[in-house]
Amino acid sequence: MLNIGEFAQWTGLTIKALRLYDERGILAPAEVDPFSGYRRYSAGQLRDAIMIKALRDAGVPLAGVADAAAAPDRAAELLDEHRERVAAARRAEDLAAEQARRVLADLEQEVSLEVRSAPSQPYAGVLVEVSDGDAREWDDDEPANRAFGALWQALAATDNRPTGDFWSTIRSGKDPEHVQLVLSWPVAREPEPGFALDGHRVEVGTLPEREEIVASWTFDGTDPAEGAMHPAAIALVEEVERRDLDLNLGLLRQVGVTDQSGAPIGVELAYALPCGTDSDAGRTARVQANRSGLT
Repeated sequence: MLNIGEFAQWTGLTIKALRLYDERGILAPAEVDPFSGYRRYSAGQLRDAIMIKALRDAGVPLAGVADAAAAPDRAAELLDEHRERVAAARRAEDLAAEQARRVLADLEQEVSLEVRSAPSQPYAGVLVEVSDGDAREWDDDEPANRAFGALWQALAATDNRPTGDFWSTIRSGKDPEHVQLVLSWPVAREPEPGFALDGHRVEVGTLPEREEIVASWTFDGTDPAEGAMHPAAIALVEEVERRDLDLNLGLLRQVGVTDQSGAPIGVELAYALPCGTDSDAGRTARVQANRSGLT
């Protein structure tokens, strides 16, 4: 029998570790003196102790070490499983580091802003009320593309085809956890009051003549880091603050820029400067729902 100090010397485990493994039921001493409380270990426990130390040195957590101690024939399998978890975590860290590098590079980009005068513009839009979690679904182009496509068809059916590039706007929702997306097409004339789109709420109105701060970028293979705010959007918001204006997301439009064939080639962010009328820069609009009553 070996006392705890001798066993520690033979196995390379510390006395503190041996006491912990005893408390956790991973490696109990062969006997404990009932009077002194001294722990003693048998030579037959050396193999398990050395296995435990090897697993702990490799970073295997205590739960895995306990499993190996209970079933030593699975020790190699448990080590392999731990190594795969470590490798997966390392890959995730590498991806996160690369993402961070791209974000930092994006923040160093210079962005050009301009102020444009824009004429009044009739439009029609689909209103989508979404929660914070559901809004992520709309980061994917497909749901928005379907809504834009359905609205385009409905407008064409009334001989009022869209006259330019689509845009989207985010407004405050019914509570702080919801936002309202407005997916809009510009048209030659404001749709009639009875205009509707099956299964959707529709807004029609006219953007007033206005001035807008515009930031733009093209799809040239240098897209920003995924999931990060575009540097052009950051620059635009900073410009709004520099002008000592209250940021109102309802005044911000994200415009899809397309070529002559209708293929997307870029994006513009346009922020309407207040014109002294109200927080919506004088926009007039009406909202209506079809008989389905969907919101």
